[in-house]
Amino acid sequence: MENKKWLFLIMNTLAPIISYTVAIPLILNGHYVIALPLAMLISAFTIEIAFLIFNRKWFSIKSFNWSYVRSMLKIAVPLLPNFIIYWIFNSSDRVMIANLLTTTDEGVYAVAAKIGQISQLIYIAFAGGWQFFAFTIMRDKDNVKIISKIFEIMYILSLATTILGTSICKYGMEILFSEEYWASYICVPYLYLSPLLLMLFQIGSNQFLVIKKTWPNMVVLSLGAILNIALNFVLIPVIGIEGASLATFCGYFLSIFVCVLVLLKMKLIEIKPKLLIFISLFFAAFVVMRVNAFTIWYVNIPIAVVYVVLVCIFYKNDAKTFVHDLFRKKKEDKPQSDNIEIENNDKKINTTDN
Repeated sequence: MENKKWLFLIMNTLAPIISYTVAIPLILNGHYVIALPLAMLISAFTIEIAFLIFNRKWFSIKSFNWSYVRSMLKIAVPLLPNFIIYWIFNSSDRVMIANLLTTTDEGVYAVAAKIGQISQLIYIAFAGGWQFFAFTIMRDKDNVKIISKIFEIMYILSLATTILGTSICKYGMEILFSEEYWASYICVPYLYLSPLLLMLFQIGSNQFLVIKKTWPNMVVLSLGAILNIALNFVLIPVIGIEGASLATFCGYFLSIFVCVLVLLKMKLIEIKPKLLIFISLFFAAFVVMRVNAFTIWYVNIPIAVVYVVLVCIFYKNDAKTFVHDLFRKKKEDKPQSDNIEIENNDKKINTTDN
């Protein structure tokens, strides 16, 4: 909020350095179980203490206002179970694979999950600035229109990047990993898209904060988590690790679907037919690729290219508007600084004359 980007960059660079500095010696000395958790704990604690020192002027016990507690708890308490629900989405599939299949399958699935964390980084980067932006426009008259447009653009970008990655995921895994892990490519598309779906859910569910009701978040996410667990029991014994990734994807998709339906009924979001068409095209293209087990490149790549080209054609006006607004802002900022300099020079001249 103080626009200290350099400090934020340095602290986020130091966090993994501290973590690895602690973890590597522990691993080399045989402490395999506690090395990574302890390293992450020490790193997080160190960074938190540092930020408390840097930002100490913003905190004071004397400034604490008990009158705010009730209204804040009313919003915050229904969100507490979400941490358990997120754990179910992220970890229940691995636990069930270990119990229903073998540890080898769990290892192969873990490799696919690591590739899927590419989109997790995108989600973390987005979440870092999203809450601040969302709160700044919460009371704006065009809040619904802005949120709807952001939801649509992010949805389309998520689908486009997923379809491109799906077309080459098999060959990417063969380049990056040894043969024993190649089978994990079948899970990568589902696990890549899942964190992006969570990002979309965050965009939509933020509208519940506008009306100061957060319990729908918990209910909607719970429905997705229940479906995730149920499909894990059904699909893992039948289609193996792909069943676990598919269950995770279906759970997130159900959460978004229910969330959007509720928001549409409350008139807190708008969904254009164009978005529904591209979602339908995505699923059609994805099914065609999956029928071929994501392996026939001369089918997958043309499908992905056609989809991305259609996105570019139908959303080119949005891209032009963004670029135009970006350059207009730069032009507006520059003359303003020039005018200030001219005014200062005029003042100096007048002072000299006097």
